[in-house]
Amino acid sequence: MPPLLQREIDHTNHPQQVTIIGHTAIAEEINRDAQIAAGLTRNVLILGENGVGKGVLARHIHNLRGYQHPFVHVNCPALPESMAEDELFGHSQGAFTGAIRARQGKAKSAIGGTLFLDEIGELSTSLQTRLLLLTGEKKLQPVGSEREEIVDLRIISATNMNVAQALANGKLRTDLFHRLDGFTITIPPLRARLDDLPLLVDHIRTIENCDAKFSADALHLMMEYHWPGNIRELENVVGKAVARFKIKPRNQSEIGLEYVAPHLTAMSPNIDPGIPQKLPPLPEYLKQAETNYLLDLIRRNLGHTRRAAAIAGITERALHLKVRRLGLFEEIRRLRGY
Repeated sequence: MPPLLQREIDHTNHPQQVTIIGHTAIAEEINRDAQIAAGLTRNVLILGENGVGKGVLARHIHNLRGYQHPFVHVNCPALPESMAEDELFGHSQGAFTGAIRARQGKAKSAIGGTLFLDEIGELSTSLQTRLLLLTGEKKLQPVGSEREEIVDLRIISATNMNVAQALANGKLRTDLFHRLDGFTITIPPLRARLDDLPLLVDHIRTIENCDAKFSADALHLMMEYHWPGNIRELENVVGKAVARFKIKPRNQSEIGLEYVAPHLTAMSPNIDPGIPQKLPPLPEYLKQAETNYLLDLIRRNLGHTRRAAAIAGITERALHLKVRRLGLFEEIRRLRGY
């Protein structure tokens, strides 16, 4: 499990003591957003790449509301198409051949608590249609039943998809998206918050019961890596490095480069473990970073520049100037359907 949180579930501590590990502005913003989300009755949508800790954050938000309520995790990609509707909504007695008794689905199991729809974009469009009633009006209709039951539950969903692209190609229904998007939290990839990496490494090392710290060279190499698997990958790399270090002679006081490099180069063979990756000139790097940021911002906000500017903390005029300078107007027109 990605160690994004200091504690996932701890019945001996108040849930408010659970925080995102890190001292960057990104970590602080996620902490604030989680606190806000916990106080809302609206649906919550968590966006982020695989391995950033979307599921852990969903449980964290749930825990902030109190441990006594159920947290029901639905792994949407793992639901067989033929059984997905029954798994989610349950069925009434006699709904189909072999339904000798009524069955309670995942949604009803979450009454009073949280239904977490993990990677919801992987559901078929027909099943997304069935979710409209539950996500919009909090009404549950089991398979084979004509009765709609009002249910008291919180819905948190997550996806690693590019939402703008998924909406454009029909992978995600627009009407469902707007029901799920009551409050959005975006977890950036690990490469966007590398200043938090030493704290995360130290936390994972502690979980692995290892007193020895990583050397400066080992940390530097990890800071140079791009982490496509995000925190889940970091946990695996640190865990394997610690495991190998523990079986070596005890004349080493630090976990050195040699314990980390093999696990990184195996996944990215172009990395020379002794030489940091070459970086482009600073102006070129900054321009590309700004372009990538603005493209992501514009796509997440479906081309609405006023909302995008507010999130970026700049005026809409300033955003327009940047978009013109970087040649991004075509992307805005595409998203708006011009």
